[in-house]
Amino acid sequence: MLKNNYKEVENRLDKAFLSFIGRGQDEDFSYETRNRVYQETKQTNIPVIGLQADGIINDKYYGQNGIPKILILMYESYRIDDGNLNYIWNEAAWLRDMQKPKRMFGVIHKWVEKLFGELGFLISEKKDNLLNYCAWMNISKLGRKTPKMDWRILKRLVESKTGKCEDSKVYPQCAEKLTEQFLAYNPDIVICGNTEWLLYSFLNNARQKGLISERDEINRNLHFFTYKVQNKEIAVFDAYHPSAWSRKTKEKDFVEVINNNRIKIEKILNK
Repeated sequence: MLKNNYKEVENRLDKAFLSFIGRGQDEDFSYETRNRVYQETKQTNIPVIGLQADGIINDKYYGQNGIPKILILMYESYRIDDGNLNYIWNEAAWLRDMQKPKRMFGVIHKWVEKLFGELGFLISEKKDNLLNYCAWMNISKLGRKTPKMDWRILKRLVESKTGKCEDSKVYPQCAEKLTEQFLAYNPDIVICGNTEWLLYSFLNNARQKGLISERDEINRNLHFFTYKVQNKEIAVFDAYHPSAWSRKTKEKDFVEVINNNRIKIEKILNK
C-alpha cells in the first residue's frame, strides 16, 4: 500500500485528485521517491512530510444554484505537524469543516465574499466559510513543515512528462496531470495566489489546444486575465499570495478590477 492511511481516507478524497496517487500504484509518488526528495531538501529546511489531498471543498455547494465555479490555485500546503512521510492529509475536507477561515484562508474568504457581492450573487448558506463554494488546488501535492518553497520542485512540476530534464530526482513532471485536474473542476473564475505563471505553464506544456491568455494591468496589486481553455472563457484573478507581508491584495483591489472588467466578466458568467 502506497499510503498507510489510504483505506481510511479513500472515500473522502476528491476524484480528480486520485490520479496523483494512482490508487496506490503510481511510482512517481512512491514512498521511495518522496523520501529521496526529503533527503535532497532537508538541508535547506524544507522537509517533505506527506501527500496533501486538495479538490472540491464541498460538492453540495460547488457550482450549484447558478453560483460560479471558483478555483483557488496555490503553491502548496504546509499545514501539518506530523513527520510521517507515508500518509495523506485531506486538506479539502479540512477546509470544508473549518468554522470560520482565519489567517491566509480568511483573506481568501474575504476575496470570495467581495467577488460574490460585486457580481450580485446572493449567498444564503455557509456565509462564514465561503470556501465551501470553491475548489482548492495546489501546484505541489507535497506538504511541508515550513512555508519556504523549493522553486526547483514547482518549476519541474509544471513541465510535460514528455519533456527532457537533466535532474530526474527532484520531482515528477506533471503538467498533464495538473491540466486534467484543472479541467475536471471546469472553473468559471480562478483566483491565483501569485500562481498564474504556473497555471499558464502547465496548461501550455500539456499542449492545451486553443489556450489563449490576455492580461489587464490596470491594478498593480491584482492582475486580471481572460483565459480561453477548450473554447471556454475563464476569468483569472492573479493576486499576491494571501500570506504576503509587503505587497498585499485587498478587497478594494477586487472591486476596482471587477468594475474595470465588468462587461468581460459578466459575459463569461453569462449574466
